[in-house]
Amino acid sequence: MSALAPADSAPASGSLPGDMLVTCRQLAEDLRWLEEHAQQRAGAAEELARVRLALAIVTNHLGPYLTDAASPVLNLIVVGGAGAGKSTIANFLIGAAVAESNPQAGYTRHPIAYALADGQPMRAPLLATSELGRLRLLHEPQPGNLDADVYQVRLLEPPPDPKRLLHQARIWDCPDMTTWHAVGYTARLIEVIGLADLVIYVASDERYNDALPTQFLRLILQAGKPVIACVVKMPEKNATTILDHFRSEVIARIPECTRVAACVAVPHQPPEVLTDPLGAGATVRQALVEQVQWWLDRSVGTRAEVARGGIEFLTQHQDDVLASARRDLEALQDWQRLVEKGRDEFTARYLREYLSAESFPRFNQALVRLLELLELPGVGQYVSKTLWVLRTPYRVAKGFFAKMTSGPESVGPFPEEPVLRTALTGWLDYFHKEAAVRDDHPIWRQIKAGFDAEFFQAAQREYTRRLAEYQRRLHEDVDKTARQIYEDLEQSPASLNALRGVKATFEVGAIVGTVVTLGTHIWLDVALVPVVAAITQELVEQLGKTYVDRQREAARQRQRELFEEILARPLADWLSAWPATGGTTLQRLKEVVERVPQAIGVLAEAAQAKAEVKPA
Repeated sequence: MSALAPADSAPASGSLPGDMLVTCRQLAEDLRWLEEHAQQRAGAAEELARVRLALAIVTNHLGPYLTDAASPVLNLIVVGGAGAGKSTIANFLIGAAVAESNPQAGYTRHPIAYALADGQPMRAPLLATSELGRLRLLHEPQPGNLDADVYQVRLLEPPPDPKRLLHQARIWDCPDMTTWHAVGYTARLIEVIGLADLVIYVASDERYNDALPTQFLRLILQAGKPVIACVVKMPEKNATTILDHFRSEVIARIPECTRVAACVAVPHQPPEVLTDPLGAGATVRQALVEQVQWWLDRSVGTRAEVARGGIEFLTQHQDDVLASARRDLEALQDWQRLVEKGRDEFTARYLREYLSAESFPRFNQALVRLLELLELPGVGQYVSKTLWVLRTPYRVAKGFFAKMTSGPESVGPFPEEPVLRTALTGWLDYFHKEAAVRDDHPIWRQIKAGFDAEFFQAAQREYTRRLAEYQRRLHEDVDKTARQIYEDLEQSPASLNALRGVKATFEVGAIVGTVVTLGTHIWLDVALVPVVAAITQELVEQLGKTYVDRQREAARQRQRELFEEILARPLADWLSAWPATGGTTLQRLKEVVERVPQAIGVLAEAAQAKAEVKPA
């Protein structure tokens, strides 16, 4: 679940389109997938942080805001580097020393929210659900150094604060800004940054220019969050100097510095001041509270401004958010192009070296069977046998000529297999050569490593499996087509007898015509009648061969289609998908890369429309 899930007490409603919740959920799902995808890419810590922040903004702020599921109470978060004094500032804002201030740097390891104990269920004042992105709500109090993906809501009795900050805001004490590679801390901190309506950035006088906290500060500003910078722990006499230096050396160097609403100094204070924010510490607290109060008093405008900032972040940084996915998409598309090029050569080689010259001996047998069917049955057999004897010289000569000119007979039931095996080896060798010169992307490095491990053997196994299915279907198709050549006639006696009659009439008529034409020249009859019988037989055979060749060509075309359907295309699809790991499929990458900008555009329009509606 996430903050976008519907709540019992805060259903999505309002004047916005009914599919807004669906859009937010789909965008959150895509961003979550991008986060998982970026986690698999080593060395992308800052990129991963931006993806996580985009997800946190959508799930924890924009989604509830656009679907009217957000609490009217603002979320004020206190962030800073290790040992900066965040818990101390949180106590000043709360008006009581309740946040766990500890000299140990990094003591607070999960977010802790402080809210009024107003009798509401613990989850209701905070979010639409009991989860904050990846963080689950602890229902029992735990120490702040619990290192887990959790958050707490500590309910307080209202302190005697005339400013009544807790009536207008929920105050968060957050984990340290340590390092981009501190995955647990960073992820938890980013979840709360996404939720925030106002950020208090705490920096100590000794380390206010540290690189990592400053980078986090810039990320917060990019996210569209208003920031109040609070520099602490300096001697009071140096407060103005250090604050000016912080403005010039830190704030002014950040391009997004216009979102830093104020810079406040909180000099070093004795313990009695730190433990009594509303008494001994009231004067110190006043400057900070005044800056915060301005944002809380205009809560509707504050939240709308933060929503605009979130939309701006998503719009301006969508290329950063999608960078890893786009790189993988380009690499996979490059791989796919190579697969398609290899498939074309695989197919062309098969057609060139085997299929174009394949005679399909089964069709020759079908031709023989067809000619046998055309011979006269019954009494007509005597005529056929007589003609057979007359054609003996022709038959012997034709058989000798065919034997001299024919090529070698196909060996085995699947003579195409050697050609296919050679073509496959060429296809895989082509990949191996390409992978050897490409190592600029994890996918190509994976492909290169695959040749030394499982890829070649896995491709061979996939080919063997597909080949068996292709050969089975091919054998069935050729056998069926060849049998149809004569079976259609066998199953149609009327057509068969008509063809037999035409053939016999043609042959006998040709012989009788020759004898009548030559008259009493018997020696010429003896010489020419066998020739006429041979010619008529050759004509009949040519007609039969023409018909069979048409069927042979149709079978060749179907074989090519079967080759594409059962062997070449599925094998290419398998090869295309092989580098995809952890759900990084080409199709999913395309969908996410297309959907995310579209969804951001829809959210931008909705935020603009909502901002134009004046509250009742």
